[in-house]
Amino acid sequence: MTKDRLSETAALRALFSATPDAQVLAEMLGFVADRLMALDVDQLCGAGAHERSDDRMMAGLSAARARGRCGGAPYKMTAAKLRLTQAAMGNPETKVRRLCRDIGVSSQTLYRHVAPDGQLRPDGLKLLARAKP
Repeated sequence: MTKDRLSETAALRALFSATPDAQVLAEMLGFVADRLMALDVDQLCGAGAHERSDDRMMAGLSAARARGRCGGAPYKMTAAKLRLTQAAMGNPETKVRRLCRDIGVSSQTLYRHVAPDGQLRPDGLKLLARAKP
């Protein structure tokens, strides 16, 4: 804080401690400060408090993508898990439930990527294409 700010703060503290209705005065000043800050925010961003602006949201998502962030949870099925699953599904003795438990995916996820005979499905092909540098 600068010296001016410190002297203003000290003056406010002295005013609050010197008056019998210090609590009421503090509440009033707090309310006024909150309203002024809310008006500043409304004026600067064009949206009220707790109000979503689609333009601001899309701008934020675009900026995040430009920084290399895409959002959302990471995929459970990875390229390594997919290759392991593909090899295991080619074996007729493979227990799907146990395979799913071992690699940490649901059976729905497994079958979305790999057919029962071990052939890749479109989501599996897409995952492998995304994994290649």
